[in-house]
Amino acid sequence: MEFKLSAGEAATLVRWYELSLNRSERYGGRESYVFPQEEWLVNKLKKPDASASFDELDLEMMLGWMKDALFPQPAANAVYFPGEEALALKLKALESQKESDAPVPPEKVEKARHTADDLRKKRRPKS
Repeated sequence: MEFKLSAGEAATLVRWYELSLNRSERYGGRESYVFPQEEWLVNKLKKPDASASFDELDLEMMLGWMKDALFPQPAANAVYFPGEEALALKLKALESQKESDAPVPPEKVEKARHTADDLRKKRRPKS
């Protein structure tokens, strides 16, 4: 299974990675060990390459960063930066696709993105 990410999604993932590193240093660890695969993936995300694709191992690392960065786990009243909620839904859809080995139709991913946008609009306070 391969998938692609937009530049904004890649930037969000890099931010989640940096947050997970900072959190591990804050809670007792003086040094964070960076695995070579993580370093390679972060460098790949930082380069704006439209032809870059990602695989299941990359997805596992991305899901780990997401779970570290969005602590406590995403909830109905959680506050997200722009694009985070849609990316979280996209990664979860890819994870369920990987688990079921059935392809997720693009219209289902697009529907999840629109649903996230609608929820975000409802949560914004009216001024």
